Amino acid sequence: MAKKSFKLVKASAALAVTAAALTPVMAAEASTSTVELKAEVVLGGKFKEALALNTPAGVEIKWGKYLVTAINKWQTVKGQGSDGKTYIKKLYARNYPLYILDQDLGEVEAGSELEKPSIRVMYRDGKVYTQAPERYTMSSTYNTKDEGEQKVLISYNHNGNRITSFLTYTVVAGEVEFDKVMSSVDQAAEVLSVTADVKNLKEGEKVELVVYPGKDMSAQAITETATVKDGKLTVSKKLPAGTHSFQLVSGEVKTEVQEFTIEAPMVKSVEAISAKRVEINFNKAIDPASLFNNGTSGALKTGTTVSLTTLAADNKPTGSLSYELINGGKTILVTTTQEVSKRYDVHVGGLETKSGDKVAEFKQVVNLAADTTAPYIVSTSKPTSGTVKVVFSEPLNSLGNVTFKKADGTIVASGLSGVSNDFVAGNKEVTFTLGSSVAANELVIATLIGAQDEALNLINPNPATINLYKGAADGVAPAVSSINQTAANKFAVKFSEELQGIPTVTVNGAATTVVKDSSDASTYIVTTATPLDGASTVVVSNFTDLSGVTGTQVSRVVNFVKDTVAPKLVSSKVVRAGANNKEYLEMTFDKDLVVASGASVDGTGAFVKNFVTTALNGSALNATPISDTSDKKVVRVELDTFLGAATTDVKDATYTLDLTFSGLESASGITVGTPRVTFVRGEDGTAANTTVVNVSSISQGADNDKVEVVFDKAVDGASATNVANYSISGAVISSVTLLPVSGTTQTAVLNLANGSNGFTGVRNITVNNVKALGSTVAMAPYFTNSVSLSENVKPTVTSAKLTSTDSVTVNFSEAVINSMSDSNDFELYIGGVKVSTNDVITSPSIVSPGATSAILTLEADVTAEDIAKGLVIKSAASIDMADAAGNKVSVPTAGIAISQ
Repeated sequence: MAKKSFKLVKASAALAVTAAALTPVMAAEASTSTVELKAEVVLGGKFKEALALNTPAGVEIKWGKYLVTAINKWQTVKGQGSDGKTYIKKLYARNYPLYILDQDLGEVEAGSELEKPSIRVMYRDGKVYTQAPERYTMSSTYNTKDEGEQKVLISYNHNGNRITSFLTYTVVAGEVEFDKVMSSVDQAAEVLSVTADVKNLKEGEKVELVVYPGKDMSAQAITETATVKDGKLTVSKKLPAGTHSFQLVSGEVKTEVQEFTIEAPMVKSVEAISAKRVEINFNKAIDPASLFNNGTSGALKTGTTVSLTTLAADNKPTGSLSYELINGGKTILVTTTQEVSKRYDVHVGGLETKSGDKVAEFKQVVNLAADTTAPYIVSTSKPTSGTVKVVFSEPLNSLGNVTFKKADGTIVASGLSGVSNDFVAGNKEVTFTLGSSVAANELVIATLIGAQDEALNLINPNPATINLYKGAADGVAPAVSSINQTAANKFAVKFSEELQGIPTVTVNGAATTVVKDSSDASTYIVTTATPLDGASTVVVSNFTDLSGVTGTQVSRVVNFVKDTVAPKLVSSKVVRAGANNKEYLEMTFDKDLVVASGASVDGTGAFVKNFVTTALNGSALNATPISDTSDKKVVRVELDTFLGAATTDVKDATYTLDLTFSGLESASGITVGTPRVTFVRGEDGTAANTTVVNVSSISQGADNDKVEVVFDKAVDGASATNVANYSISGAVISSVTLLPVSGTTQTAVLNLANGSNGFTGVRNITVNNVKALGSTVAMAPYFTNSVSLSENVKPTVTSAKLTSTDSVTVNFSEAVINSMSDSNDFELYIGGVKVSTNDVITSPSIVSPGATSAILTLEADVTAEDIAKGLVIKSAASIDMADAAGNKVSVPTAGIAISQ
């Protein structure tokens, strides 16, 4: 490249430059004592600033007077310079705004937007100019929420001058407005629910749901006051069956009338779910007492009809039928000994709902098509370390030919020492048990060839394979931790860990009834046929933990205390229940009760109404106590029957009664005493809220640490967030979080303790004792075993080693997968300081999908000095390495030190 050359200009050459080569101003300065400077335009009255522009450097000019009122005109200003010269500059003053004239925007309806008006502006030339809305700006933070005088800031800018001012307006309340009126009907509960957005509802004003029975607006309407919070309206009302109409009313403002239907109890559908099973579905829960002689299955009650008869023309045998009430009482499962196909005369009659309403008789010809759908595997789970439970889509007639092989191809025999199963034709679940010939932590592949459903459809795919994995026994046998009496004929046996099944317990050689405690998975409640009394020999046997270790039989002498204390009344309240929504006095005692045949309750006392006390005739106070099947500590007395002639005085009356019971005893035979109760019968019979909440669904939450329980209505926060009201077998619930109400439903999130769920599969889940918002009645126990949960044991970094100056090998507690293509999994710290962006860890390379180690590449080599300071890796916020179940790798907050 050629070098640049620089030449100096000699002074003599510089002096040779003529004046003609100078600029006009320079020429003027060189030839005269008067200099005309560049003309300037003046904006916003800034004359002094305009005069100072383009003046000669080092020269101070004292300007003469200038006329500031000469707007939109040229004027010449003269000044005397410190260099002895006279300077002239021409100025042109642009017109500019001085202030905005006062203006009132008038009245504005609350909640509406302000409209920008034209404004009037006084200018420097003394004239007022009107400016259109687009010529100025108005603040967006004005207030139309609060009534009264308000102000909004406006700003106007022209010719370099910005002026601001406030415009006044007055906010006035608008009339109530309804928007997004939505309704839904819970047919099972016979409840209409309405939601809407509400505007301009003043304090003290209310909104009512007005229902017109039978759509007759001239008939007596049914009303319910709505709840309005933060502009959102909600209201629900239980209503009789029929097609009705409703509208929302606030003063003179009414919404459009809408129709809705509360269905009468009826059969909704009849469908075959497999070759030998038919479901009859109802829109409301059926009372088991109207269907069966006893319980939820077995012989039909006299007078009740549930039949499927094939038409003679189809020449198809009907077969014998058996029945079971499922789906919360809304479905009758009919099982037939003959394969279902073609047309059937279906007849259902004589049934009632739980509220006592008659179910409409159903008599129709239904075409139940033959089953042509192939069965398939729905899910697998591990009830214990040595068993695998398989659920099929429908009952099977045969498993077909089943073979077992280890991962290396070694054949495993069928049988107790190899792999056995408990398959029974007609079931859709089978449990495989891996015997002694299968080692712990070993995988066996089961192959099903030719498995068939009850219609002989082959399984899909055929053959089908199932992975059977045998976990290791923990080596610790379960043991009995404690035996504690809980009632006159009950005691609790607590074990050191959860068991596979129900243990056997005898007392003095007599058999007992044993059930698992719903609130403690390792505790079992034992009920004896007779009251417990004195030293007794309790034998506990046949118990095995979840890992397959069997405990040793335990025989203990336990000194039980005979119950000699009469049941004590703990609380009482008035509730409404039954088909006619009658009032009951509900009494809760401190122990379980037995209501004998012919039991009765008498009483004496008085009621107070309008400050007048009226004595009640004791001989008229007599009724039969009714036991509450969900809680044996509770009995109810129907008040209309009990109070007799006093029922005419139910409105706003306070009763104080001394009760005497006959035939109401504790389990040990001690009769209830004579408690005193005080209660108020509601105004016009208005009762406490007895709404019952139901579980709509249960599913895996946003991650493996969460399970979401969706309730069909808003719930009481105290009961819904009580951990004791939920149970998940094989997992620990650490806390419960309640989400806001969404529509008509509300969700409780069960937060599982980290690592408490050790395997993936279907779980037993129980929900109990949750109440609807504002209700006094807890829900009945809800149980499901159809929800599959993923294990939540997070993989951890067990070690990190510097294998070269620019790479680190990281080992994990289990196989992981780098699910994304990014490299933002880990961060490097040197001496406790996060390294710069150019030195972050990149390109995590997992040896193979599902490997237990990974190689992390560093952007820059680490030095001996870096190593001396100490190297640590921590997880980045965007880490996505996870195990097969989706649990992200866990790294301690302090990080993992990198060794050499």
